[in-house]
Amino acid sequence: MLTKKIYSVVVIGLLLVGGLFAQPGPGPMQGQFGNMPMLRGLDLTAEQLNSVLDIRLDMQKKMIAMQGDLQKLQKDFRLMVIDEKVSDKQLEKQLQKIHDLKLKMALERAKHHRQIRSLLTDAQKKKFDTMFLMGHKGKKGFRPMMQPGMKMGPKGFPPRP
Repeated sequence: MLTKKIYSVVVIGLLLVGGLFAQPGPGPMQGQFGNMPMLRGLDLTAEQLNSVLDIRLDMQKKMIAMQGDLQKLQKDFRLMVIDEKVSDKQLEKQLQKIHDLKLKMALERAKHHRQIRSLLTDAQKKKFDTMFLMGHKGKKGFRPMMQPGMKMGPKGFPPRP
């Protein structure tokens, strides 16, 4: 009985301490552009902003559906890999489906970019194009270049010899 109480106290203590080190999650949209950093600094008119938000909503609807399809195809592929009855030809067909969908998604993103760009003035296009060519520096998952002293190799594994 005493060990259960001690165990419970330790678990609760660890949960409380873990909460101190927790990273904040994604917050509410900041400002009128939310997570659209390429639109900041373009001085969009109210009409332009409304059009961009409509285009963005349509894009999100399409992408959510395609991302769900992509996840299903990828999960099916992983299951096929471990199934000894599945031939290499079947694996190749599944990979082709995944590739085709990724290609369709990339094309949709390019169309979305062009739709937004078509709403801009020449001066806004120049800024927008510059930001596009620089890439999304604030995008989640952006990793800086290696610094001196950093070790190569996946997390949890020693560096390669």
